[in-house]
Amino acid sequence: MRKHRPYSIFTFDPYGLYENNLDHTVLAQTVDEEFWVSCFDKHHPEHFEEGLQPFSVCERWYFARKLQEATHGEDMTEYLEKKIDALCAHQEMKKNTLNQH
Repeated sequence: MRKHRPYSIFTFDPYGLYENNLDHTVLAQTVDEEFWVSCFDKHHPEHFEEGLQPFSVCERWYFARKLQEATHGEDMTEYLEKKIDALCAHQEMKKNTLNQH
């Protein structure tokens, strides 16, 4: 975050309920930790030798299978057909979902 200085981040909820995909959980926790430590000057002092400075993103957006508390809703009606087409094109995910059931 210190290097790329994004305005916002969008990732899995590190506290999401019923997330059984460990990749999602570890990624979410890593991003959350990175957000936290990038704000302070006590973490990774070697970054300062590279010219990087403490930095904090303005917005954090999390998504999950089941949220503890919804904080924002977005009407995606306009894009629903595109989302369905994209989902149908995702062959590996469909095979994995079928195998789980």
